[in-house]
Amino acid sequence: MSCKICALIPIKFNSQRVPNKNFRLMNNKPLFYYILNTLSKCKSISRIIVNIDNSKTEVVIKEYFDNIDFYYRPKELEGGDVPTNLLFIDMIKTLQLDYNYYFQTHTTNPLLTVETIENAIKVFLNCNKKNIVYDSLFSVKKWQTRLYDQKSNAVNHNPKELLPTQDLDPLYEENSCIYIFSKETLLLYQHRIGKMPYMYCMDDIESQDIDIETDFVITEIYMKELFSNKQKVIIITGVCGGIGYATAQLFQKNDWIIVGIDKYENKEIRTQLDELYIVDISNEKELLDIVNIIKEKYKRVDCIVNNAAHQICKPLHKSTSIEWDTIMNTNVKSCFLFAKYFRDLLQENKGTIVNISSVHAIHTSENISLYAASKGCLTTLTRAMALEYGKIGIRVNAILPGAVNTGMLRAGLMRDNFQKGTVEDKMKQLGKKQCIGRVGEPQEIAELILFLSDNKKSGYIVGQSIVIDGGATIKLSTE
Repeated sequence: MSCKICALIPIKFNSQRVPNKNFRLMNNKPLFYYILNTLSKCKSISRIIVNIDNSKTEVVIKEYFDNIDFYYRPKELEGGDVPTNLLFIDMIKTLQLDYNYYFQTHTTNPLLTVETIENAIKVFLNCNKKNIVYDSLFSVKKWQTRLYDQKSNAVNHNPKELLPTQDLDPLYEENSCIYIFSKETLLLYQHRIGKMPYMYCMDDIESQDIDIETDFVITEIYMKELFSNKQKVIIITGVCGGIGYATAQLFQKNDWIIVGIDKYENKEIRTQLDELYIVDISNEKELLDIVNIIKEKYKRVDCIVNNAAHQICKPLHKSTSIEWDTIMNTNVKSCFLFAKYFRDLLQENKGTIVNISSVHAIHTSENISLYAASKGCLTTLTRAMALEYGKIGIRVNAILPGAVNTGMLRAGLMRDNFQKGTVEDKMKQLGKKQCIGRVGEPQEIAELILFLSDNKKSGYIVGQSIVIDGGATIKLSTE
């Protein structure tokens, strides 16, 4: 049976020594964001509950996360003098929580990583599996330096010997980053740390705890140097659509900076992106303006996903030159311009370009000639672009999706006058025509985009047009 672990996070609305600390921006995100984002990625954590004292806290957190529960502490437990242990005793009893163990950390530990959390949990569980009984775990920072008490008495060394500090017996400081405990331990000792705790040693950087203003400044510098500068920047056009949004979500989970571009506003999606620019990329002036803004703000680009597309379903003889220009400017010209103007930044970081074409580039149908022509052009452009850009370390590839559960597909089905029924009926009928019995999902395309963006995993794939259509194009039309 799997071990269920619940994370408990206390957040006060008001902070005394660092005003508005938990909600203050650190590298463009509120402080609370970092630890909650980290915990959300931990596979060992079954549930996250935030202990709060103000409804505004819940409102702000929900702008970033939809997978977190909230518990309002009672009035008698509000205030800075209330021991944290009492908060958890109250939570577990009132909510009648029943988990194998509880994990606790603070918003003031933003440098704590998923790897460290998962390893601490693994170490603790493995020790108990081997009958080495530890009733709790707490994280510590190791000190090997000459320490004295208030009366100038040496604590951990003999002043007359002056041994090298690395040879001193270490002392350990509780760093308030990680606590693991059971309900039984908490209730028995009225404390997160039991009688037989495991001391889990952490490095100095992850141990950084924000207690005073100086800590906030130092931590922000650490984060900027160690994390933000290492984050890769991806530009996704059509980010508010099915494939675009699924791609943004997947890359965000992998700690990329998401710069989204779309023609239409979506406030719900906006809050989940690092940046969303509302731009009509078929308009060259608008496109160039946003290129300059992105280059100035981020100064790096690691991947461009040309996903935005315009589709018109009508007979060729009824199509207009204006519709031709709109489709070509959106589906092809914008890809050319982004590749042209972001070339230098992509070269600096050995970046990638992923063009979202379509199976209509190789196998098409009636009443979609302009769209098919644009996707065929984009597929050919991909090969030509790959030849030029491959020489300077930029890989360019195209993905040719088949029927994928997106707004564009649904809109196209509703324009179909030959089949009757609701859009859901038509989706089912279309799914039955696939050899695997269903249409694709946006997340499946996103996974392939992530793969093609990774030079370690797909570094030898250059200038290719990869079909992902559930097998739709492998069947003979005459069969």
